[in-house]
Amino acid sequence: MNAQEMFGSIGYRQNIENGYIKFENIDECDVIEFDLEQKTIWVSQFLEAKELDIDELKAMNKQCEELGWL
Repeated sequence: MNAQEMFGSIGYRQNIENGYIKFENIDECDVIEFDLEQKTIWVSQFLEAKELDIDELKAMNKQCEELGWL
């Protein structure tokens, strides 16, 4: 299973724009955003810091692996 499928299975939708891969869970107002230039990850809920569950962490690690960041 690739990262997009993993995020999709936990309610996230992928959007790619302007050098970012963004996964959004509209129901929970969660955002996980990968900055492809800076190689950073921004995670928020209602624009505040967000706790991650293990499935989100696994999907994030898979995305980092696919991007060659690990």
